[in-house]
Amino acid sequence: MKNSDLPVANEPLVHAPRPNEEVTAFAGTLSVEAKGRKIEGEGRLFFRWLPSPCLRFEIAQPGAFSDIDLTEATLEAPAAGIAALPAGVLSISQKANPADTSVAGVILDEFSLRGDGTEMTTVAFDVPNFHRIAHGSRRSTSRLTLEAGDWLVDIDATADVDQRLQALCSVGGFVVTHAGLLRRTSGESFSFADTSTVRSALSTWLSFSRGLWCSPIFWHSKPYGWTHYSCPRLSRWRAVQSWFPLLYCDRVPSTFPRMVEILADPIWKDPFELAIYWYVHANECAGGVEGSLVLIQTAFEMLAWTYLVKEKRILTKGTWQRLKGAVARIEQLLTKMGIPTDLPVKECPELRAWAKSAGHDRSGPDALVGIRNAFVHSDTKNLKKALAVPTAAKREAWQLALLYLESIILTLLDYDGSIYSRIRSGYPSEVKVERPWLPV
Repeated sequence: MKNSDLPVANEPLVHAPRPNEEVTAFAGTLSVEAKGRKIEGEGRLFFRWLPSPCLRFEIAQPGAFSDIDLTEATLEAPAAGIAALPAGVLSISQKANPADTSVAGVILDEFSLRGDGTEMTTVAFDVPNFHRIAHGSRRSTSRLTLEAGDWLVDIDATADVDQRLQALCSVGGFVVTHAGLLRRTSGESFSFADTSTVRSALSTWLSFSRGLWCSPIFWHSKPYGWTHYSCPRLSRWRAVQSWFPLLYCDRVPSTFPRMVEILADPIWKDPFELAIYWYVHANECAGGVEGSLVLIQTAFEMLAWTYLVKEKRILTKGTWQRLKGAVARIEQLLTKMGIPTDLPVKECPELRAWAKSAGHDRSGPDALVGIRNAFVHSDTKNLKKALAVPTAAKREAWQLALLYLESIILTLLDYDGSIYSRIRSGYPSEVKVERPWLPV
């Protein structure tokens, strides 16, 4: 295929190539008001990445005046179509010569510029800190395309994605790495409010695929000059592992329509969202290895109940309660999903050695629950057991537990392609495994 025949790659709203650069949404006349007092002058509304993503404002008004309480304030920017935007003032400072007053604060709600986002045929967005999945030219050869129902999403890397990621690895934080476009497959128009469900699903899908919080941001429609600013859940860049097979991802988009279905299912919506929430925090090791194992087992038991009792009705409430503890319930879930329960010997030697010495080598779930229970039920016996678990065994348990959780979620998403196994090491071709993803 000739380069001229390839689709034109999407380009981001934010062209700043360096990590953590502030993004100005509006610059002009602003006013902030509370309890009948107002400060008005030249200022700006902007998005700040660090220390955590937030929307901010700054206003400078000529002249000085006595202190006023602006803890519950509202912003107005008539030229941008903004009125009564909730805000909180963080600082008020005054200079004597020349006399002026500067006010800075945080914007407490999302907002749109130049319209209300109705009657669009396409809406674009940026994505920070995602995998490097496409080449960096203006025309894309490896576009990631997601389709669910009447919605179609195309995602391309920025032209300089390699340089952006290299800089991000050096300083940390955030940088826009991809640009996307959302539209109806029918070509019909829509409002931004109509996209609420698919936008939420896209955030969940990106986060699960990346292994940390990753969401679309800076939604905009270039033909109409409309832009929407908000603060979705985002993680600072870090080198976390992910199941996502970067070099073998042709079949990965098939998981997106299934995710949209699950998030619309009253039985599955809340348990699935919680499972992704716990998965991301465990993958980031936010609570240490021990805390991550606790979160993952909580996800296991919740998913087992939902799958075995609520959806498939393989078990009744009575038979569920008669199962002998968490090990039996997790083993039942894995077995019904076709996921091997044997404790991997070659990939987890330290965990295997500890499990055998502690009498928890019946299965993978047996070893994981044994370690988790030693942490949680801290009587004298368990405390001694917890302190005796080697660090290497705990780390292998953490990785095995995450692989189990990834396998469960991917099975729910009807995915039958390859993944990168986190309990293997080596080049991509050496860690790529096919379903059932665990050693048999």
